[in-house]
Amino acid sequence: MKWICFSIHTTVEAEDYVSAILYSLDVTNIEVVDNQPVFGLEVQGDYPELYPDLPEDDGSAEVKFYLEVKDGTENTALLNSGTEIQEADTCPWNESNFQKLLDEIQIRMMELKKVMDIGPANITRDETDEEDWENNWKNYFHGFSIGSLRIEPTWEENPKMDGAEKLLRIDPGLAFGTGAHETTNLVITQIQKYLKEGDQVLDVGCGSGILSIVSLLYGANFVTETDIDPLCKEAVSENFLNNKLDESLTKLYIGDLTSDKTLQDQIGHGCYDVVCANILADILIPMANQIADTMKKGAYVLTSGIINGREEDVARALSDAGLTIVEKNRLGDWWNVTAQK
Repeated sequence: MKWICFSIHTTVEAEDYVSAILYSLDVTNIEVVDNQPVFGLEVQGDYPELYPDLPEDDGSAEVKFYLEVKDGTENTALLNSGTEIQEADTCPWNESNFQKLLDEIQIRMMELKKVMDIGPANITRDETDEEDWENNWKNYFHGFSIGSLRIEPTWEENPKMDGAEKLLRIDPGLAFGTGAHETTNLVITQIQKYLKEGDQVLDVGCGSGILSIVSLLYGANFVTETDIDPLCKEAVSENFLNNKLDESLTKLYIGDLTSDKTLQDQIGHGCYDVVCANILADILIPMANQIADTMKKGAYVLTSGIINGREEDVARALSDAGLTIVEKNRLGDWWNVTAQK
């Protein structure tokens, strides 16, 4: 399988915002490359031996995104059509397809340039094999801790628990998600605080399944997962296997919870004690009523993926959906908003 890799050359300051632009266009296979430590001290603790040797940080960064090419001609990613992004099951890639998406990215980058330094913002193109892409993670992903949870990659033979109570083995594969990013860190911290033994959990936008697995490690009875990307199925299955968890403890649905009535009924109404939603504000806000509908009375929703400046918009949407805001937490440029029904 081949992947077309596009690199946006930008700044460390802007890399999260550029990533948010890509997510808003339903481009989800993203990799950020810079010369800063991958994990901040607030995430992994003061373990200098876990940091790779990096060149001097000059403030530059690359935000790479990958588009799948099957049989040299077909692609299952989302394509730009006019001002909207539409999904196609087997949509042939050609230079026109690429250019429409790139043009939309450039338009949004120019808007971002009005408020911050985004660097040259030029986009370059390359190709990569699936195996090469997956193996790139092994160059810099090492173990770290979040509260009482230790997260270790599957290829580390002797994990350092460093006093942690629980161990999570994770392999991001092609559906990125390791727990290192601030957004995931925020939700894991809230899971440790609010989840109770025997809870029913809904993981909206499950990605590689890390929040589902963490919920089970902390006592959830069952986790229902949703995502719009079929690519996550393999990563979720593999990560459950790596953590010796029975897949009968979860069920994954592919679809858009905001608009798919059939999916809403399959997920259920008033069923869940905890809802995890690590997705962007622009997706969270229109989904607020659907999320509230899935929750039992007294249940909590743990949201993240909210870029700085959008936290009040999300809080307002959750309040309008009948939920009570319990707390807000910030890590880096990202926010968690926790609410209760």
